[in-house]
Amino acid sequence: MQDDVLRRLARLEESDDKMREALQQLIVSTARLNEIVEQHNYLIPTVRRLETQAMNNSLVVSAVKWAAVTFLGSAITITMGLFMKGLL
Repeated sequence: MQDDVLRRLARLEESDDKMREALQQLIVSTARLNEIVEQHNYLIPTVRRLETQAMNNSLVVSAVKWAAVTFLGSAITITMGLFMKGLL
């Protein structure tokens, strides 16, 4: 009877140690997760700003392409007109 109680007590103590170890790991994991969330919240405005800059840059590139195509088209049209009139 006493041996059975001692075995159960030893198992309970072992379970308690495992539970404390798991709890400690949970605390460490929670602290790491908290750091990640804080970094994420810190980075959100930067990411949004970079997205806006990328969209603006894309619009600028499109405008430059449009202007270049328009300029070249006009230059070709003018050159062809002058060539047809014999001025070139």
